[in-house]
Amino acid sequence: MYMQLLRKHTIQNLEFNVLSKHNVVYNNANNIVNIGNEPSQNNNSELDIESSEITKVISNIENDHCYIANNNKRLKRHNIDRNVIEESSTSDETLPSTKMIKLHKLAFFRGFLENINLINIPSKWYSDIGHVNKINIISFYKLGPYKDNFTRVIEKQIIFTEESQLLLYIYNKRIEMSELGYSSNNMQIETYENIEGLIRTFDKINICHGSMSSNLSDIKLSYGHQKIETFGVIKHLKCSTILTDDKSGERNVCIWCKRLDYSIKHKKLREKNNKKTRIFFSPQKKKKLQLLNKAKHLLKKKCSRATSRVVNLQNSLNNNKEEMKKMSESKIEELLESNNIPQCQSDLIHEIFKASKIKNCKQRRYSDNWMLLCMLLQIRSPSGYRFLRDNNILPLPCINTIRQYLLAVKIGCGFDDNFFKLFKKKMESKTEQQRQGIIVLDEVYLRESLSVNSQTLTYIGLEDFGNELETKGAQKANHALVFMWQSLADNLVQPIAVFASSGTVKGVDLAKLTVRAIMLMEDAGAEVVGLTCDGASTNRTMWSHLGINASTENFQNYFINPFDCSRKIFIFSDAPHLLKTIRNRLYEKKQLTVHPSTNPIKWEFYTNIFKIESNSILKVCPKLTRNHFELNNLTKMKVKYAAELFSMSTAKGIEFYKNKKYNGFNDSDETIKFTILMNNMFDALNRKYPAEGIKKNSRDIEVFHMLC
Repeated sequence: MYMQLLRKHTIQNLEFNVLSKHNVVYNNANNIVNIGNEPSQNNNSELDIESSEITKVISNIENDHCYIANNNKRLKRHNIDRNVIEESSTSDETLPSTKMIKLHKLAFFRGFLENINLINIPSKWYSDIGHVNKINIISFYKLGPYKDNFTRVIEKQIIFTEESQLLLYIYNKRIEMSELGYSSNNMQIETYENIEGLIRTFDKINICHGSMSSNLSDIKLSYGHQKIETFGVIKHLKCSTILTDDKSGERNVCIWCKRLDYSIKHKKLREKNNKKTRIFFSPQKKKKLQLLNKAKHLLKKKCSRATSRVVNLQNSLNNNKEEMKKMSESKIEELLESNNIPQCQSDLIHEIFKASKIKNCKQRRYSDNWMLLCMLLQIRSPSGYRFLRDNNILPLPCINTIRQYLLAVKIGCGFDDNFFKLFKKKMESKTEQQRQGIIVLDEVYLRESLSVNSQTLTYIGLEDFGNELETKGAQKANHALVFMWQSLADNLVQPIAVFASSGTVKGVDLAKLTVRAIMLMEDAGAEVVGLTCDGASTNRTMWSHLGINASTENFQNYFINPFDCSRKIFIFSDAPHLLKTIRNRLYEKKQLTVHPSTNPIKWEFYTNIFKIESNSILKVCPKLTRNHFELNNLTKMKVKYAAELFSMSTAKGIEFYKNKKYNGFNDSDETIKFTILMNNMFDALNRKYPAEGIKKNSRDIEVFHMLC
């Protein structure tokens, strides 16, 4: 069975090769049609010769594929696998129809390729053979007329591929078969006569040759967007390409290309006469162009106005400079006094006039008041001072000059009389509410060091109370006591004195220094209404010397003002320090009893939250860490840890685990209430903005009523 199929397949392939060689193809009725130009007798003789060759090939195939039976009567073959025999036995005896069609088309194309010179094509037409992307093609084309530069381009072109694809082009523009009068775009080319007829039909149609203007280099982009370039030919975007009888006119040019030709010639003529050419736009683009022209016109007006304004200002500035050079100091002083200019601004104006008269900036001399203002500005904002000086906004002295003046100032411990004189001038410009404030005092730990002041030949770093208290001797200072003024109705914070001591200052000495500070501030015009400090032991001793009593029976939180007996000075303990003190006490004692009838506040409720959440990803109190519960000398001083421990989130966490029946949270109601109370009290005493201050019927007052 396999031999029969192989033999039949080989005969069919050889027949196709022979038939294609002699220009014989199969038509739709499976009849052989001769489309060549040779006589039929020669073809018959050659076919007989080829049939003998086919017989020889088939006999060779049969000899090469013989079969031998073995003892087990199993068939064996050479060069053929057994599986192929089994598959071939089940297949059809004829080849698929798609294969026949493909071989038919390929045979026709090969015959067409070998006999291309026998095709009768019109005059001025040429043929060409090539391949594109591994596909063989046959091309027939016609060249267009000569141009001014003696060049020609392809006018019409027909391309036939080996895959039976037919392509038509006019000036590199694809043309469909329906545009030539055919009923379908998929025309079947089966004979040479079909090809010759198609070429003649394609040759007879009239086409548009585009604009007849001169060289492409003369055509500018400003002539309009309606032109396109195709194969070196200028055409209109709406060019019809194929001309009918009513559109041909005198020349082979369509109506649209005629308009384009007229437009180009007209604009060239206007350019030759040095006239502006008008560009045609669509209505939408014309509106955009009008808006752009309007914006351009307005911008020109603004530029001209700005230029004239700059010129006027420059002239005015030059005139003012000339007048300033002619003005004397007495005249400047009269103008400043007549206009009630403040003293600081007057000093600035004087310095500006002085700087304008000096050509060399190194020859400047500054007044004492101006140097004082410059030193304050440098201390307050070094970057701002540098910016004003580098940009010549103000006539400021060099930073090294400021440092020399600062080094010349005598700075020491104790109360400075000159400072309080200046502070008194400052208070004169304040209102009664702005004069009221409190004195804040605190001690800080210092590192011991000793150095020599080369100007005064004295030691720096020893104990110094500024002649306010007697010192024990030349001991190194390791603590500093600072007094600071804080205004209640004004944003004024000013240190007023500092004292260096060896160890903490005793309570008695601290009371003396506090009274001295109150007297000096009252004499300078300030009204001291309160005193704030932390709850250190020395401060509590000072309170007792001033008459402060924290017991319930003889409670008193104020003392009489030593400067004015009609007023009182109240004592305030620092709220963050109180919060830390309560936390440290609870950490050491592990529980606090607020009232004998209630359950105590226990430390273990807080630690149980951390133990549960330390091994969990989801946490009710994510801010609680190991630093909140393992306290050392550093963590005890952190207000942040104490505030986060006594927070609303911690109270909610204890309540959450209690409701979920976790172990270790029994009898925690009082701890929850205490935590909420501490949170509200700290918020009431830790307001930052004036709008958040304590007011009548505010929520913060209710918190203090609960404490009472």
